[in-house]
Amino acid sequence: DDDHLALAWANTVTVCKIVSCSEAATTGVNSSDKVVEVHYTWKVDMNILGLAFTFDEAVSKPWKEIVLFGYSNESSEEDNDNQLFMQLVLLEPEGLDCYAITTEDRIEMKRCSNERLQHFQMCSLPYESLYYLLGDCELIEAHPCSPDDRVRWYLENRLYEEAMNYCNEHGSQLKELNAADVGKKFIDQLISEGRFADAAGKLKIVCGPHKELWEYYVNEFDQNHMVLHLAKYLPVKDPQLEPESYQCVLIAALYNHIPLFHRLISVWKPELYRVGAVIDMTIKRALNDDPARPLSNTDVAALYR
Repeated sequence: DDDHLALAWANTVTVCKIVSCSEAATTGVNSSDKVVEVHYTWKVDMNILGLAFTFDEAVSKPWKEIVLFGYSNESSEEDNDNQLFMQLVLLEPEGLDCYAITTEDRIEMKRCSNERLQHFQMCSLPYESLYYLLGDCELIEAHPCSPDDRVRWYLENRLYEEAMNYCNEHGSQLKELNAADVGKKFIDQLISEGRFADAAGKLKIVCGPHKELWEYYVNEFDQNHMVLHLAKYLPVKDPQLEPESYQCVLIAALYNHIPLFHRLISVWKPELYRVGAVIDMTIKRALNDDPARPLSNTDVAALYR
């Protein structure tokens, strides 16, 4: 537009904003003059042949993503004529010199070689969401993928957190997928990697008000002997879980983390769990006291408050 300028050369993208000197607080020049501020400079893993942007009316800024058309640096291992792989990539800004790839597609185009690169270019109508890729002997019309396709791309590339965040931001636009299922894939990935603390910290985003999903993960953490990670994240209302979920954490703390046990007894209302069952387990624990984890009278008395 009139206020932004994007440049691409080789494998470098620069996005600038044109501002008045008064806005830029520049001294020594006429305030009616304009200057160019560099907002982003990115290095990408491709050689750029075309540059455009995407537009979204729901986004307040004038552009949403940078669209790049080019070829990868890796040549084909199957062909001997140095055929290249054409790519169409969407980049979303994260900082001055960093970006996130939101979509990356390898485009099948004929006669892609170093000798014919001058015939390849991209023309675009961003406000119509139309992008035309011109090759040596073909013309391809491209459109930005749907929100569902975007999430699928994240999942196919094992970018589960990005998929979850995108679902949370664009959940109303999804037609075939839903945020709960995608979030569950993210939590399951963290658990499979043994990152239980990270998984516990994300449960509020993924489970939200869904009681059954909370209880599912209480059982999942318990089976992996990691249920104590849930102590500070379990909801006590909206939703309130079944008593067994809270008891599961309390019993684990009773045998493994006495200070946490005492703190939970002090914070959680007795209505959340079956007090009698916890008292029985506490007495049993006291009778078979572990010298390494002694149970104080205060811990026992807290149950009778």
